[in-house]
Amino acid sequence: MSTKSIQLGVIALLALYSMGCSRSDDPFDRADASGIVTLDGKPLAEGVVYFIPKGGIVGPKAFATVTDGTFSAEGDYAPLVGNHRIEIESRDDGGIAFDDEKAVARLVEEGRKPPQRVVVPPIYNQRSILSADVVADGPNEFKFELSSKRRR
Repeated sequence: MSTKSIQLGVIALLALYSMGCSRSDDPFDRADASGIVTLDGKPLAEGVVYFIPKGGIVGPKAFATVTDGTFSAEGDYAPLVGNHRIEIESRDDGGIAFDDEKAVARLVEEGRKPPQRVVVPPIYNQRSILSADVVADGPNEFKFELSSKRRR
Protein backbone atom coordinates (compact mmCIF):
# COMPACT_ATOMS: atom_id res chain seq x y z
CA MET A 1 0.00 0.00 0.00
CA SER A 2 1.42 3.39 -0.96
CA THR A 3 1.98 6.29 1.38
CA LYS A 4 -0.52 8.35 -0.62
CA SER A 5 -3.22 5.65 -0.13
CA ILE A 6 -2.59 5.57 3.60
CA GLN A 7 -2.79 9.37 3.79
CA LEU A 8 -6.09 9.40 1.87
CA GLY A 9 -7.46 6.66 4.12
CA VAL A 10 -6.54 8.59 7.26
CA ILE A 11 -8.12 11.78 5.86
CA ALA A 12 -11.31 9.88 4.99
CA LEU A 13 -11.50 8.37 8.49
CA LEU A 14 -10.96 11.75 10.13
CA ALA A 15 -13.70 13.29 7.96
CA LEU A 16 -16.14 10.53 8.89
CA TYR A 17 -15.26 10.83 12.56
CA SER A 18 -15.74 14.60 12.60
CA MET A 19 -19.14 14.25 10.91
CA GLY A 20 -20.19 11.81 13.64
CA CYS A 21 -19.25 14.29 16.37
CA SER A 22 -21.63 17.02 15.36
CA ARG A 23 -24.13 18.66 17.71
CA SER A 24 -27.03 16.92 15.95
CA ASP A 25 -25.87 13.58 17.41
CA ASP A 26 -26.17 14.86 20.98
CA PRO A 27 -29.08 12.96 22.56
CA PHE A 28 -29.57 15.61 25.25
CA ASP A 29 -31.72 18.74 25.16
CA ARG A 30 -29.23 21.52 25.93
CA ALA A 31 -29.42 25.32 26.05
CA ASP A 32 -26.61 27.86 26.08
CA ALA A 33 -25.98 29.59 29.41
CA SER A 34 -23.81 32.49 30.49
CA GLY A 35 -23.45 34.84 33.38
CA ILE A 36 -21.53 36.67 36.03
CA VAL A 37 -19.99 35.44 39.29
CA THR A 38 -18.98 37.86 42.02
CA LEU A 39 -17.38 37.22 45.39
CA ASP A 40 -17.91 39.96 47.99
CA GLY A 41 -19.06 42.33 45.25
CA LYS A 42 -16.00 41.85 43.01
CA PRO A 43 -15.76 39.70 39.87
CA LEU A 44 -14.43 36.22 40.67
CA ALA A 45 -10.99 36.18 39.04
CA GLU A 46 -11.12 32.56 37.99
CA GLY A 47 -13.08 29.44 38.74
CA VAL A 48 -15.57 26.92 37.43
CA VAL A 49 -19.38 26.89 37.45
CA TYR A 50 -20.93 23.40 37.43
CA PHE A 51 -24.53 22.76 36.34
CA ILE A 52 -25.62 19.51 38.02
CA PRO A 53 -29.02 18.23 36.82
CA LYS A 54 -31.62 17.55 39.51
CA GLY A 55 -35.34 16.94 39.77
CA GLY A 56 -35.45 13.85 37.59
CA ILE A 57 -33.29 15.21 34.78
CA VAL A 58 -31.02 12.44 33.60
CA GLY A 59 -27.81 13.36 31.85
CA PRO A 60 -24.33 14.75 32.27
CA LYS A 61 -23.41 17.76 34.33
CA ALA A 62 -22.02 20.74 32.45
CA PHE A 63 -19.38 23.24 33.42
CA ALA A 64 -18.08 26.62 32.35
CA THR A 65 -14.82 28.34 33.18
CA VAL A 66 -15.05 31.66 35.00
CA THR A 67 -12.62 34.33 33.85
CA ASP A 68 -12.74 37.84 35.28
CA GLY A 69 -16.22 37.20 36.64
CA THR A 70 -17.87 35.90 33.46
CA PHE A 71 -18.69 32.43 32.18
CA SER A 72 -20.32 30.87 29.13
CA ALA A 73 -21.34 27.28 28.34
CA GLU A 74 -22.38 26.74 24.75
CA GLY A 75 -23.08 24.04 22.20
CA ASP A 76 -22.10 20.53 23.26
CA TYR A 77 -20.86 21.98 26.56
CA ALA A 78 -24.12 23.72 27.43
CA PRO A 79 -26.21 22.52 30.38
CA LEU A 80 -29.30 20.39 29.96
CA VAL A 81 -32.68 22.08 29.91
CA GLY A 82 -34.22 21.94 33.41
CA ASN A 83 -33.36 22.60 37.04
CA HIS A 84 -29.76 22.38 38.25
CA ARG A 85 -27.84 22.57 41.48
CA ILE A 86 -25.01 25.04 40.90
CA GLU A 87 -21.55 24.48 42.32
CA ILE A 88 -18.87 27.13 42.01
CA GLU A 89 -15.22 26.47 42.77
CA SER A 90 -12.23 28.77 42.72
CA ARG A 91 -8.66 28.51 43.84
CA ASP A 92 -5.99 31.13 43.52
CA ASP A 93 -2.79 29.17 43.91
CA GLY A 94 -0.43 31.91 42.78
CA GLY A 95 0.86 29.49 40.15
CA ILE A 96 1.92 26.92 42.76
CA ALA A 97 -0.04 23.74 43.42
CA PHE A 98 -1.04 23.52 47.09
CA ASP A 99 0.57 20.07 47.35
CA ASP A 100 3.89 21.15 45.78
CA GLU A 101 5.92 20.91 48.97
CA LYS A 102 9.22 21.82 47.28
CA ALA A 103 7.83 25.07 45.86
CA VAL A 104 6.27 26.03 49.19
CA ALA A 105 9.54 25.23 51.03
CA ARG A 106 11.47 27.35 48.50
CA LEU A 107 9.15 30.31 49.15
CA VAL A 108 9.64 29.95 52.91
CA GLU A 109 13.44 29.79 52.45
CA GLU A 110 13.26 33.01 50.40
CA GLY A 111 11.35 34.68 53.23
CA ARG A 112 8.14 34.88 51.23
CA LYS A 113 4.78 33.62 52.31
CA PRO A 114 3.04 30.92 50.31
CA PRO A 115 0.23 32.41 48.21
CA GLN A 116 -3.10 32.86 49.87
CA ARG A 117 -5.65 30.52 48.36
CA VAL A 118 -9.00 32.11 47.66
CA VAL A 119 -11.55 29.38 48.04
CA VAL A 120 -15.24 29.83 47.41
CA PRO A 121 -17.06 28.84 50.64
CA PRO A 122 -18.56 25.30 50.78
CA ILE A 123 -22.13 26.65 50.67
CA TYR A 124 -21.42 27.40 47.00
CA ASN A 125 -19.62 24.18 46.10
CA GLN A 126 -19.80 20.84 47.97
CA ARG A 127 -22.82 21.97 50.01
CA SER A 128 -24.20 24.36 47.44
CA ILE A 129 -27.38 26.30 48.16
CA LEU A 130 -27.45 27.67 44.60
CA SER A 131 -29.78 26.53 41.83
CA ALA A 132 -30.74 27.64 38.33
CA ASP A 133 -33.44 26.81 35.80
CA VAL A 134 -32.15 26.44 32.25
CA VAL A 135 -34.89 26.99 29.69
CA ALA A 136 -34.94 25.87 26.06
CA ASP A 137 -35.92 29.24 24.64
CA GLY A 138 -33.44 31.27 26.80
CA PRO A 139 -31.82 33.60 27.40
CA ASN A 140 -30.15 31.76 30.24
CA GLU A 141 -28.18 34.57 31.82
CA PHE A 142 -27.36 34.05 35.47
CA LYS A 143 -25.80 36.21 38.18
CA PHE A 144 -24.30 34.43 41.15
CA GLU A 145 -23.40 36.85 43.96
CA LEU A 146 -21.26 34.99 46.48
CA SER A 147 -20.12 36.10 49.92
CA SER A 148 -17.11 34.89 51.86
CA LYS A 149 -18.74 36.14 55.07
CA ARG A 150 -20.05 33.45 57.35
CA ARG A 151 -23.84 33.09 57.20
CA ARG A 152 -25.88 32.66 60.34
